[in-house]
Amino acid sequence: MEEKEVKKKNKTSTKSKNKKPTTKRETPIKKVEVKEKVEQKEEVKLEKTEPKKKAKKADSSMALLIAFCLLLVVVIVLSVVVIQKKHENKNKITANIVIPIVNKEDESAFNINVSELNRKGQYVFRIANYKDKEINQEDLNYTVDIKNSSDSRISVTQHGSDENLMVDQNRTIIAGGKLGKHEKDSLYYVIKILEPGTIKKTDLISVKITSSK
Repeated sequence: MEEKEVKKKNKTSTKSKNKKPTTKRETPIKKVEVKEKVEQKEEVKLEKTEPKKKAKKADSSMALLIAFCLLLVVVIVLSVVVIQKKHENKNKITANIVIPIVNKEDESAFNINVSELNRKGQYVFRIANYKDKEINQEDLNYTVDIKNSSDSRISVTQHGSDENLMVDQNRTIIAGGKLGKHEKDSLYYVIKILEPGTIKKTDLISVKITSSK
């Protein structure tokens, strides 16, 4: 019995000796393959996201360009409006007195104090073809008779013109004025002192406007 047991033991020992150790070589290969797949996926993601980022950058730059162009247009428009307003204000004039002529042989007269004129710088009178809602129904001609009782040199000009109509510094009659019909029409005249003389309180410039058909 003992011999049989020994033999069995020997057999088992030989079997155990004949068994070769098994090494797990498959797992690292799988890990490498997984890593490669992950890297490939990441590369695909990068390839997909890069065009999107470029498109977003292009869209944002285009939006900035459009906003800049719109802002530039607004600035130009505002500049033009400001220049026009300045031009309008420059050409805008306010009359000290309005003389309406609505009928033939109308006559109006007024006086300008030379001392007051010298202080203010200019005096403006406007000749119009209407009074309130009444507009003349025919073309009317008129003359402006100006007398200067002072020794100051004055100028009389139509608004928008530099021509001095005061040919004689003592008295000048400005003829050839004309106003239209049916629609409102008016002309401005500006009186200024060019060279002040010895100004007295009683010095006057007399203006008389007479209409004719």
